[in-house]
Amino acid sequence: MKRISHRTLVAMAACTASFVCLGVFALALSGCSGFFVPQASGGTGSTGSTGNTGSTGSTGSTGSTGSTGPDIAYITNSASGNESLDAYDLSVGTLSAPVTGAPFPLGYVPVSAVVNPANSILYVAGITSAGVGGIYAYSIGSTGVLSRLANGNPITNESPDPVAIDISTDGKFLYSLDASTLSAALYEWPIDASSGLIDDPNGALSEPLVPLSAGQVLKPTGLKFAPSGGFIAASLGSALNVWSYNSNGTLTAQSVLGFNSTAPSFNGVTIDGNNNIYLTVGTSSGSPMLQVYSSNASGQYSSNLFASGEVQSGPHGVVVDSTNSYVYVANFGTSTISGFAIGSGGTLTALSGSPYPAPADVTALVRDNSGKYLIALGSSSANGIELYSIGSGGVLTSVSSVPSGGEALPALLSIGVTH
Repeated sequence: MKRISHRTLVAMAACTASFVCLGVFALALSGCSGFFVPQASGGTGSTGSTGNTGSTGSTGSTGSTGSTGPDIAYITNSASGNESLDAYDLSVGTLSAPVTGAPFPLGYVPVSAVVNPANSILYVAGITSAGVGGIYAYSIGSTGVLSRLANGNPITNESPDPVAIDISTDGKFLYSLDASTLSAALYEWPIDASSGLIDDPNGALSEPLVPLSAGQVLKPTGLKFAPSGGFIAASLGSALNVWSYNSNGTLTAQSVLGFNSTAPSFNGVTIDGNNNIYLTVGTSSGSPMLQVYSSNASGQYSSNLFASGEVQSGPHGVVVDSTNSYVYVANFGTSTISGFAIGSGGTLTALSGSPYPAPADVTALVRDNSGKYLIALGSSSANGIELYSIGSGGVLTSVSSVPSGGEALPALLSIGVTH
């Protein structure tokens, strides 16, 4: 049977007016230089006399760290003729505060997105209705408003069929996982520090994607750069590829993890702050799983299963909370979210109330950078985008939802979060 390429699926979606695919990109604009007006300073008073030194008091307890700026969630609309980005301010704890000017028109089918560590640029990978892939860049204003860079043209000339993109934690390199039949690879571009654009659109480093066994067909699905900054991982259906990273952009391939058949499939990947790699595994027989593999800071992981938890049909998106205490999986087949507590030895224990009801065909999950909320994306016209609070013990509670409309296609959905 001839395999239909990811790029063909995107072009088909772009040409079908009733087809809508959504992706969620969360942005917390905390600590962005020049984004907020500083408090006015009063005049300098005269210096008083120095008093006696008092005794040292006791040290108080350390309070929790809160968000220092607004949370913005960017939501893509891939409907033909209406390709755009919606944007919501999550600082109010609901989805009821759209950013001024949203939706922002795109003119291509968005596939994946990531915000740079400075929270000043949003990168979006997309494919035009003619099947031409590219990566686009947008500057982010102080209130979340987007402005096109490079006159709205692609900033790269390679990666013809991008599936997912991510950025190194130091902000120096942009990565694209490509699924094209003839040039499937991981692409790396240096980012200009001043403009945020690509130094050389034609000068990408290309790393081949490697199956577990010769002749296996790979199906690239997800890409994640480790929060610790030392490696990047790609889920490829029947295989997992990992590369260690150093600050000059050198990538070193690690051993390949995978299956000897195409029945199980790595559908999604994420990495927590302790360098553990989480993979959602779908299968045509047996139980779908969340698998966890331990790794060091350079991505040298153990092929022995560190932990696992049974999830439900069609697991895709996976996200770890900001404290590395809980992990959540989007179950496309049952429209639910499975939640687990992460034990000190890696043990996964189902959370109270899990699995939680979710939007129909839920595929993508993202947490906001305040650490208080989880956003789920599906295809329901009533609650296709749903916001959950993360409560005591990691329990999810739905607090707000808005329509998404249309039909979900997991291959076109992605999640990006600020660093």
